[in-house]
Amino acid sequence: MVVDFLEDNALPLGAISVGVSIYLLTRKKSVKSGLVPSRQVLVMYQADGNGSPEFRRKAIEIAGWYGAQAIPVTSGAEIIAAIRRSGALKRILWFGHGTPRAFFRPGHSGVRANAQDSRMVKSIRTVARALAPHLASGWILGLAGCSAAAGVGEFVAAETSRLTGGASSFAALLRDELVRAHAPLGVVRGHTTIGHTTRNPNGREFLANLANIQNNGVGATGLTHGGVAERWIAGLV
Repeated sequence: MVVDFLEDNALPLGAISVGVSIYLLTRKKSVKSGLVPSRQVLVMYQADGNGSPEFRRKAIEIAGWYGAQAIPVTSGAEIIAAIRRSGALKRILWFGHGTPRAFFRPGHSGVRANAQDSRMVKSIRTVARALAPHLASGWILGLAGCSAAAGVGEFVAAETSRLTGGASSFAALLRDELVRAHAPLGVVRGHTTIGHTTRNPNGREFLANLANIQNNGVGATGLTHGGVAERWIAGLV
């Protein structure tokens, strides 16, 4: 599905159904790398631990599509620092290991649901509060790692056959905290299964919409996609 965002001239977002990411616009403007300046792109990758060479390779490759740089991170503190150095962001891409409750080397460092903040680990809420002021309307955050959009206890192998779900997933909880932190309209994307950081074909996205979804979008399910490609997780389609 091509997600088309406009900052102006969009129909009222009340036309968007809860849990189904269908965007109704008055005119079409496809997302392409040339439409997002490199200064509005933040790419971070897990720079230590198992799998880090591949995270680095893909992060550098896809950052290059935008003319941006890929930033290595090894701790929650470095993630916050990279966010705070950013301007108004439209594309935020994270490359690393994921689970339904954590991202960036879970069990050692990165971002976790309900974590006690330390230098190595930050909670989803802390990261969302740092990120929300840096988001421009129409942002896409892609979680290029395993299972970050799978709900806790879901049978993820069957997720591509389900229209919606994942309200308890890392991706959904991150969306929830971004909404609570007053982020503008945007979407969080992630994978529902274990697989390659970008080539995993099973994806799901969660709409962050302050004004027109029940409870401001908090707790809403996400739309499941099958057959997704690198361009989808990278925010190019």
